[in-house]
Amino acid sequence: MWTAIGNAVTGTSHEEVGRGCEDSFGWQIGVDRVALAVADGAGSRSHSDIGSHAAVSAILDWAHTSLPSADGSGLIRGFERVREALGDVAGRTPCEFDDLATTLGVVAVGPDVVEVGQIGDTIIVLMLDDGSLVMPSPPESFEYVNETVFVTADSALSHLRIDTYPAADVQAAALSTDGLRFKILGDLTTYEPFAPFFDDIFNYARTDGSNNAAVGRFLSGLDDQSGDDKTLVIGVKSAAGAPDADLPSGQAVIGPERALTGADCSVHEPSPD
Repeated sequence: MWTAIGNAVTGTSHEEVGRGCEDSFGWQIGVDRVALAVADGAGSRSHSDIGSHAAVSAILDWAHTSLPSADGSGLIRGFERVREALGDVAGRTPCEFDDLATTLGVVAVGPDVVEVGQIGDTIIVLMLDDGSLVMPSPPESFEYVNETVFVTADSALSHLRIDTYPAADVQAAALSTDGLRFKILGDLTTYEPFAPFFDDIFNYARTDGSNNAAVGRFLSGLDDQSGDDKTLVIGVKSAAGAPDADLPSGQAVIGPERALTGADCSVHEPSPD
């Protein structure tokens, strides 16, 4: 069985101009499936925080009723579901579809297969059963340093990167938005993971006292150099072989909370258990 912890904090550059956190994160743990997700709302779009939250909600909603597939077709449908959910938000609110622009990365764990899907510059690192670290398909390179693809782009699904692994080989997973890239990558050009960082966080996630609040404090105290929002989700196979006592089977954790009033966009929430 897997357990998960994670959190997101507002970047210093956002605080300086009065913007809130536009990242979102979440996970869902069931008896035979696990899904972990992060999303980074585009700072140039008016409601990207709502878009990132809706994207995480929608992919976890998909994961609640779907299993990953060895050929990658499962997550193709999952990301199609995300775009449908964002379109639904745009269709019933004053938001335009592109106002909700966000990246999205997800790790879906089933009985036999781990499927990793990403659109945009999310960072995902897996630890295998021999202790080695692997990074599924790193972000694409574009002409400009901060250029990326968002889930709302017309060509988004053609930029969907999917990798699959035998479930028995994967012992842990870490997901981050690009605000942590200077701290968690050993090489920014090759996207080589900085092994000491991941060894430490995976070891911490396996301790009895690990919790979401501590992850938040860690992120808040981390000088990441980018000034961007910082998000980190860590999932590990539980040594006890049992679900987290505070997370009943099938329950989704999604954060941070979005306070929506008036004409703001509403959020697509996961279907009830």
